Amino acid sequence: MYGFLFLVFISACHPPPQATQNPTEAVLTGQSFTLRAGESTRIQSENLLIIFESVLQDSRCPAQVLCVTAGEARISVLLSSVGGAPERLELSTQAGKGRGSVLNYVVELRALVPYPQLAEQKIPLAEYIATLVVFSR
Repeated sequence: MYGFLFLVFISACHPPPQATQNPTEAVLTGQSFTLRAGESTRIQSENLLIIFESVLQDSRCPAQVLCVTAGEARISVLLSSVGGAPERLELSTQAGKGRGSVLNYVVELRALVPYPQLAEQKIPLAEYIATLVVFSR
């Protein structure tokens, strides 16, 4: 019971993600762009803000290791139209799971770097860079 209350308390203490990239650096729909974890950008002429919120999981097979499966990395992004509540979307590096829809947009994860090199390597969140594309539906 106390563990659950602690988790609820900790969750309530985290402020919403803040845009760290200059919001005037807008990109076009259909244009590939990169964001570091915690950064954001505007989608030009769409009144849309996209934030690379977090890396939820990174179980990709390290480059220096022989694995049975490639593994996957999952990230979360937030999309928010002007005056609207942010909508969360989870994207994966796994084939067929790198695209998702939210609001009136399709977001595609094209790449996530750095790629793990060694087994048990922990990549700091601040080092992740996602290559994304946003399309209007």
